[in-house]
Amino acid sequence: MRAAEDEGWNDDEIQYVLDEVVEAEDNAKGLEVLDWYTAK
Repeated sequence: MRAAEDEGWNDDEIQYVLDEVVEAEDNAKGLEVLDWYTAK
């Protein structure tokens, strides 16, 4: 979360990404979601 805050994400954006990761079918899909949102 600290990295997201450092990037200027608001609480709603952070929560959305966390929800997407948690609701993913499996760990691999969750990591794909996280990777997509954190790619530069």
